[in-house]
This record gives sequence, structure tokens and C-alpha cells, in this order.
Amino acid sequence: MPNADFNVYAENKNYKAPAAIYFENQSSNADSYQWFVNGDLVSSDFDLDYEFMEKGDYTIKLIATGCDDIQNSSAYTEEIIIKKVPTRVNSKELYFEFPANNLLPDTINDPYYGLELYAVVKYNGSTVGTTDVYTVEDDFVVFNTAIKIYNLKYGSQELTVELWDANEWTNDSHLMSLSIRTREIQEDYYPEVLYLEQSGGYKAEIVLSY
Repeated sequence: MPNADFNVYAENKNYKAPAAIYFENQSSNADSYQWFVNGDLVSSDFDLDYEFMEKGDYTIKLIATGCDDIQNSSAYTEEIIIKKVPTRVNSKELYFEFPANNLLPDTINDPYYGLELYAVVKYNGSTVGTTDVYTVEDDFVVFNTAIKIYNLKYGSQELTVELWDANEWTNDSHLMSLSIRTREIQEDYYPEVLYLEQSGGYKAEIVLSY
């Protein structure tokens, strides 16, 4: 007798449209399978990889059948709730990594050690937040932030993080900028961490919530 079952996997369990969800078939004693989304047959593959484009409540049903006999089948269902497209993003933490020191790779990168740095977050070219100043004591810096971007739109808008040297005697110096288009955030299904990289060895991570 077949026993239908599946597991649900996604990059972010807090599903928001669009959401790509992978349903891993865990059925036993079956030869064929049918996947239904809200009553519509969407696949007869072993596993189901499905993209939910709109918010709503969805019923996922798997029918596992043995020996192609519909009387010899088993069904398993789960409910999935997809939330609306978020219009706000929160930056919780910024992590910057400096280029490696090729001459002394296992030591602190001298050009940055002791600098007093701060980060600026921009959306579509406008500043939405600035962090506190942090003194560099390693080859990376981490800023805790509580920066919110409202009225988020997905497309060609830019989310940019800048790193600045808070020079005590002259004007502040701009060290680096890393940007990402908002469409990439949505196409990556709203990741909790953005990974950005710039030629020259600069790297950044932005911890986000929606």
C-alpha cells in the first residue's frame, strides 16, 4: 500500500510573493505521483519545485499511486501561506571585509588598522541611515544597524552601502561603495543576508529583515 508524504524546503520560511519552494517526495511503495496546487494538477514528477507568484493560501496535495492503480493510492496535503510583496526592508547588520594584504596575508591589513570608519546606507541615491563610528582593529568591521527603507519598489532601484573614513582633520574620505538592484533581492526570494563584492577585494554582507 502506498504512503504519500513530502517535506517542504525554502530559502526563507517566512514565504513572500514570489516564493520558490521545493517539495521533496518522501513517499514509499508507489510508482507514480501527482502534485496538485489548490486542486490543479501541476506536475507528475517525483519531486515538485514550484514558484508562487501571488500572495494567498495554498493547499499542496501529493497523490502517490502503486502499480498505476488509482484504487491503490495515498494522499498527503499541507497548507502554505504566501504573504504579500514586502514594501519595507530593515538593515540589521553590515559587515565589511578589506582586501587581503598580499605581503603579510596573516596579519592585520596595515592601511586600514586604526581608521575610524562609519557606513552609509542609500536607497535610490538618497541616504536612509548612517551608522556609528567604529575603530578598525582587524581586516573587517561590523556595524550594528537599525535602518529601515520604506516604500520599497522592485526593479532598477538601487540599495547601496558606502564605507567612509571619519577623518578628524580633513573632510571624511569615501573608501568604497557596493550596490544591488532591488529586482535582485526579489529574484533571490528575499534573502536574509546579501553578499556583495567589488573588484579589488572589498566584500560586504548585509543582514536584512522584511
